Amino acid sequence: MTSQVLNLQTTGFDVTSLEENITFTIPHYPDTTKPENASFVCSFYDPALKSFSNEGCIRVPSQSNDQSTTCSCNHMTSFAILMAVTDVSISRRNAFALDVISYIGCGLSIIALIFSLIVLGVTRLKTIRVRILTNQCVAMLLAQSLFISLVENASSNKVACKVVAALLHFFFLAVISWMFVQGVYIYSKTSLLHKGIIPLKYFIIVGWGVPCVIVGATAAININFYGMEGICWLNRKNGGIWIFVVPALIIALMNCVVMILTVKVLRSVKVFQNKTDKEKIKSTLKAMIVILPILGVTWLTGVLVNISVIFSYVFAISNAFQGVLIFIMQIFINAEIRSALRLRKSRILPFNTSLVGDNSARSNHSSRGKDVTKSTINTTQTGVGLHSISGSGPSMVGEPLPAAQ
Repeated sequence: MTSQVLNLQTTGFDVTSLEENITFTIPHYPDTTKPENASFVCSFYDPALKSFSNEGCIRVPSQSNDQSTTCSCNHMTSFAILMAVTDVSISRRNAFALDVISYIGCGLSIIALIFSLIVLGVTRLKTIRVRILTNQCVAMLLAQSLFISLVENASSNKVACKVVAALLHFFFLAVISWMFVQGVYIYSKTSLLHKGIIPLKYFIIVGWGVPCVIVGATAAININFYGMEGICWLNRKNGGIWIFVVPALIIALMNCVVMILTVKVLRSVKVFQNKTDKEKIKSTLKAMIVILPILGVTWLTGVLVNISVIFSYVFAISNAFQGVLIFIMQIFINAEIRSALRLRKSRILPFNTSLVGDNSARSNHSSRGKDVTKSTINTTQTGVGLHSISGSGPSMVGEPLPAAQ
C-alpha cells in the first residue's frame, strides 16, 4: 500500500449510470520508494472478495508520476478492444453490455468451434477446403479461449501480461491469416483464369508462418508493444496496436473484393439470369451469408469502433459470434459435410434404412448413369463448381455453375 485509501460515497444517483469514467488522483506516502521495474496499480477493496482488486480500474500513465497516481475506473474490455487504436470513453452501462456480449459470444463460439472440429474429425474428409476450415477453427478457438480467460486476469503480472498479449497477437493474426487463405482458395475455385491446385503447404505457411514471423519481429523490435495498463493486448500508447489493425483491415478489404467477385461469377450463370429479380436478390444474399463468416469481412467495422460506441456493438456482435456462424454455415448446412456424415453412419450401421433408400434410388436411375457420370466429370474439370466451398447444394446456393468456355 503506497497511499491512503480514498473513500467515495454518493447519494441520489446510481454510479452505474455515469456517462464518463470516475477519474481521481491519489498522492503517495512521502517516503514511498518504487523498486526498479515495478509499477503502481490502482485497486479498490471488494467486500465480496474481502481483498483488493484492480478489476475495472486502470492507472493513467500520462497523469501519474512518482509522487501521485491517477486512476480511471471503468474501462472497455469487450471484443472491440482488438481494433481500438485510441482509448474509448464509454458509459458503464455500455461497457457492461459490451462485456456481456463479448463473453457470451466468445463462449458460444468456443462451443460451436469444438463441435465443428469434432464433426470435421468424424467425417475424415481430407480435401483442401476441409483442412483450411479445420485450421481456421483451431486458430479461432485458441484465440477466443485465451481472450476471455486471460486478457484481463493476467494484467496484474507484467511479464505474464506481455506473454499473454504476444500469444493473443499470434492467434488473432492466425485467425485473419486463415481468413485470407479462405479468400485465396475461394477465388482460385471461382476464377476461370486459375486452373491449377495450390498445395496445402503454402496455405499453412501463410496461415501459421506469417503470424509467427510478425510476432517474433514485433517482440524483437520493442517488447513494450505488448501489454498496457489493465489489458493484456497490443499497446495503444506507443502505436503497437497498428501491428494488428493494419493487417486485419487489409485482409478484410481483400476478402471483401473476393466476395464481390464470387457473387459476380454466380450472377453470370445462365440459370441465375433466368430467375426473377426477387429470386436473384434472395440467391445473392444467401451466397454472401454463407461465405461471410469464413472471410471475416465484418472485421472492417473494427476501424469504426473509435468513432462511436454503436460500432463497438456491431463489431462485438458480428465477430464474437463468428465461430457460431462458421458452425452453422460451413458445418451444419454444408452438403459435403452432411454427405460424409451419412456415409460414416452407414458404415457404422450397415443395416441403416437410409442405405436401402440410396440403393433403391441408384437402381431407379441406372438407365441414365452414364449421362450423370459424364456431366459430373465435365463439371469437375472446369474447377469452377462451388459445391466444395460452402452451401447446402451442388453449388454455393444450390445451383450448378456452367463449364468454362
